[in-house]
Amino acid sequence: MDAARKIAVKEKVALGVKDIPDFYRSFAQMMKIFGRMYELGVILSYKLKKKDFLKDIPLGLKLIKFGKLKLFPDFSMTFKLNRMFSKVKKVEEEMK
Repeated sequence: MDAARKIAVKEKVALGVKDIPDFYRSFAQMMKIFGRMYELGVILSYKLKKKDFLKDIPLGLKLIKFGKLKLFPDFSMTFKLNRMFSKVKKVEEEMK
């Protein structure tokens, strides 16, 4: 999926949905910071970029109440994933 996205960006393919790049950046940022998916962090980061953070608060509170959305991330994989991101970045720079 990431390869397809990169090819589409390189070939300047028009996106069907405008917000996909912002969501992708929010997702990648949380993966890089926490080492795994942190749903609340992705949502907050994405909503702040869109300046649309008040719209989904009732739904978010309901998800937190029923345990479907964790308030705090798990940091157990952060170090390993940060090393992986560093290696990938180094390889990408060598390919340029």
